[in-house]
Amino acid sequence: MGDLLAPKEYVAELDARNKFYGSIKTKIGKSNLSPDMMKNLHSALQGNFREWLISKGYTKNLNDLVKMMDKK
Repeated sequence: MGDLLAPKEYVAELDARNKFYGSIKTKIGKSNLSPDMMKNLHSALQGNFREWLISKGYTKNLNDLVKMMDKK
């Protein structure tokens, strides 16, 4: 492994999170959810993510990012 741009601990944590979310994605894929159940799951995840963004005060950051992307 070459020079890292981030601390090893951060890279290790990022790898662990990617594996965790990958396993969840695999489980969802294998769950044989109906299209309606998949829509409900998607809506629930989006809703929880929005609530988290608001509770942490990240909505301004996200809006600023969208504005930057729109300019390009």
